[in-house]
Amino acid sequence: MEYLFIKKLHMILVITSISLFILRFYWALNQADMLRHQLIRSLPHIIDTLLLSAGIYLMISAKVWPTQHPWLGIKLICLIVYIGLGTFAIKRGKTQGNKLISGLGAISVFAYMAGLAFFKSPLWFLP
Repeated sequence: MEYLFIKKLHMILVITSISLFILRFYWALNQADMLRHQLIRSLPHIIDTLLLSAGIYLMISAKVWPTQHPWLGIKLICLIVYIGLGTFAIKRGKTQGNKLISGLGAISVFAYMAGLAFFKSPLWFLP
């Protein structure tokens, strides 16, 4: 029962995290003042920490390790890439073009991670 609750929480946090990222990405492209609001600056860190914690809990509970399941190892590598692209899309990108490419890349990597989690295969997108 607890495992299923954490799994559902994890999925809710995934949706919340990507939704907030897309909103912040939009604001970054439009240079909106909302990006400087304290809640908007701290909320993604709280959500993503809870998301990662839930993921680690699920991994330990199910005894699923990245060394045994390549899809999980790839997902963790993608998480690092997603974070890197996300920081360029919202903060570090010097031009609108850099932000746009980084943001679209981050969203693409996020979609790939979702597919990895759902299908448990690195090549989930192939027929």
